[in-house]
Amino acid sequence: MSAMNFILARTALMERLSVTSQIIVGVSLLISLAFVVWLLTRRPKA
Repeated sequence: MSAMNFILARTALMERLSVTSQIIVGVSLLISLAFVVWLLTRRPKA
């Protein structure tokens, strides 16, 4: 395995990891937002 192939493979892996982490952050933000909306809607109206 040459150095160039290793660098390319590592770059592809880092890109895939960054995309995966972005998806995880986005999903967790959506879940927390939905949880806040759910808490606000089930709170009895004053």
